[in-house]
Amino acid sequence: LGQSSHPFNGTKYNLKQGIMDLGPTGYPFEDYISEILKSQGHTTQTRQILRGTCVSHEIDVIAEKDGKRIAIEAKFHNGLGTRSDVHVALYTKARFDDIKEKNNLDEAWIVTNTKATGDAITYAECNGIKVIGWNYPEKGSLRDLVEETKLFPITAVTSLTQSQKQILLLHKIVLCKNICISPSLIKILGLHHDQEKKVLAELSYLCNLAAI
Repeated sequence: LGQSSHPFNGTKYNLKQGIMDLGPTGYPFEDYISEILKSQGHTTQTRQILRGTCVSHEIDVIAEKDGKRIAIEAKFHNGLGTRSDVHVALYTKARFDDIKEKNNLDEAWIVTNTKATGDAITYAECNGIKVIGWNYPEKGSLRDLVEETKLFPITAVTSLTQSQKQILLLHKIVLCKNICISPSLIKILGLHHDQEKKVLAELSYLCNLAAI
């Protein structure tokens, strides 16, 4: 792909690593999930403190559509081999039970950028909690959602360095389309003209894919 006559062909195959590069904190991943859900017609809020029957809890993403309110645990992992285990499902269920009545919540979801263990999936689904991983479920996985919405994370851009990507994330620029809509945002990085031109060309390629 790197030797292709189309210089950015490899970029769209960098999605999984691009999402992994949304770290090291989980906040950009929460924002990314929020943007995906918005594109599907949900209204969303991130990092909300909700009062429960017993204590208060910070919920990563709250999504609402067609009168249904969903509390989402966005579980970000920096390593490909790291899985969300049954403890994630256990505390997601416990927190949901504490907040659902006071906050009119209908569902709880766990969304992770890697995988969940078999026990985590079994426990979650036994208790009515939806699990979305990179390749799970067979239909409606995170990969499916990214491919359907074509919302490419800024971290998938191969012509940016890791430090440059982190600067954009610190400014809450999570999506490629953010800069495609407002190209002046790239000025934050202080790039030389030639490098800026190359980055904008790659971003334009990804945004054009999204428009197809």
